[in-house]
Amino acid sequence: MTTLSFYTLSFALFFCGNTIAQNTEIDPLTQARTAIAKQEWRTAEALLQPLAQSQPQNPFVVYELAQVYENTSRIDAAKSIYRELTHDADLAKRQPTIVIRSPYASRMVSLLALAQAKLNAIEAKQLAALPLPSPMPPKQSATTLLEITAPRLVATSSDQSMLPASIPIQSQLQDANISVTVSAAMKSWAEAWARKDLPKYYASYTDNYRSEFLTPESWKKQRETNITKARTIRLDFKNVAITTLSPSRVQVQFMQTYASNILQDKAQKTLVFVSKNGHWLIESEVTK
Repeated sequence: MTTLSFYTLSFALFFCGNTIAQNTEIDPLTQARTAIAKQEWRTAEALLQPLAQSQPQNPFVVYELAQVYENTSRIDAAKSIYRELTHDADLAKRQPTIVIRSPYASRMVSLLALAQAKLNAIEAKQLAALPLPSPMPPKQSATTLLEITAPRLVATSSDQSMLPASIPIQSQLQDANISVTVSAAMKSWAEAWARKDLPKYYASYTDNYRSEFLTPESWKKQRETNITKARTIRLDFKNVAITTLSPSRVQVQFMQTYASNILQDKAQKTLVFVSKNGHWLIESEVTK
């Protein structure tokens, strides 16, 4: 869950169901990925630009180039590439995929789903940066600063947990009720995760949610593996900020500290909740 963690892993590429042969000599695309993992953006771009010119239809090349643009303040260029990838009908039929290998597990993910997640995160961040509307009359206050309880939980093998701790959340919302209900939905999601209550955890997401995976089932299988292998789970959220994107969509940004008997990690997380049939469900989850 750390920044650019995808690129510190060893990748094996699959395109249209066919494995791309790996040469014994390190190819420029692999070198570019290594540079991205080290945040050496100039080196990565110098390797990717010639590839993009010679292989303009290679989705893996243009995706990595978009990563460089995104991290070098060329957001519009990155969005354009992500959008083209996600709207390419031919790619949608062929579904280019990547196998990500880590010390714990390997999984196949959809390149188009990764591009869509990146696009969603950029657009949510841009929407959150927009100025708030002019103040309304007191009866319809446009800005409200709220103190909301966010979860700080510990779960053990005996399924015992600590009570949530109070964490101040600065929320700029037109409707205070939205902040309360979204905060409650976030608390329920975190409790289910910490207590390893998988049905309740899955129910916190929209139907057919699949993250960057090819199917919802493959995402659920990966989450089950990662969640259940930990004996204890502690979640700690700080600097929680809630922003309305539309009357039915809300963005929550926070610093997440995860600790288990296996792994300890800290990451910036962005959740986008959408209102469905009176419930606030997670539509998008991005970790950096």
